[in-house]
Amino acid sequence: MAEITVNCYECGRKERIGTVTITPRGNGYEWTKNTFSSTEKVYSPRFNLKELSVVLSKGEATAAEPWGGGPNSYFRNVLTSPSDSKPICFAREDALKLYGFFAEQMEWSPDALESGTAHPDLLAARERHSAGRGGSRRRTRRRVRKARRL
Repeated sequence: MAEITVNCYECGRKERIGTVTITPRGNGYEWTKNTFSSTEKVYSPRFNLKELSVVLSKGEATAAEPWGGGPNSYFRNVLTSPSDSKPICFAREDALKLYGFFAEQMEWSPDALESGTAHPDLLAARERHSAGRGGSRRRTRRRVRKARRL
């Protein structure tokens, strides 16, 4: 998946205020929040599984959760506006799409490969690569030397 774009909302309100586009870049990600009045662009150098938590509030607004009843899902520590450090809110469906997007990107990241939590296909490819490395180069070199002698 190259990038994902979802609608963002002001927490506790049902009016859409703009969009957030997230693009993988290197070991991290870049995201752009386009609202009707401004554009904010942020780059994070790595995908961090510890920071990936989505808050899904349900039901009516209460004193504890004043944003209840509207689009109220957001990510802790991952997508916060740099201007005020407040979380960016999404509709429930968009928040779950974003969670899947981040989880998939983290499975394919080089950090996940080092820690052993990478996607099974990526781990298998690394095993195949490291298993075939030893003898094939030596044999090729011997063949080249023999051909030169003749």
